[in-house]
Amino acid sequence: MSASAGRGRTREDAECAILTDVRPYDLRHAHATLLIDLDAHPKAISERRGHSEIGVTMNVYCHLFQDKQEQLTNDLDALVERTRTPGTREREVIDLSRA
Repeated sequence: MSASAGRGRTREDAECAILTDVRPYDLRHAHATLLIDLDAHPKAISERRGHSEIGVTMNVYCHLFQDKQEQLTNDLDALVERTRTPGTREREVIDLSRA
């Protein structure tokens, strides 16, 4: 690892930082958690995890999807508010493609 790639850290520093107690399960769970945070579709997560059915993924990670409920509620509230605002064009109201 170069000094610039490690933000000034040396190779020895990087080797000391390796977590020795990380299990493959932990990496798989972290991977799925990051995908959920990136708003990946549950079906895509299920396929990447190798689950036989999307229900398996939803049962295992449902607690993480619950965190998305507040954002969904806020997005729907904003949509309703835009429909009440005079002068809002129809295509602005139905455009839910924002990232």
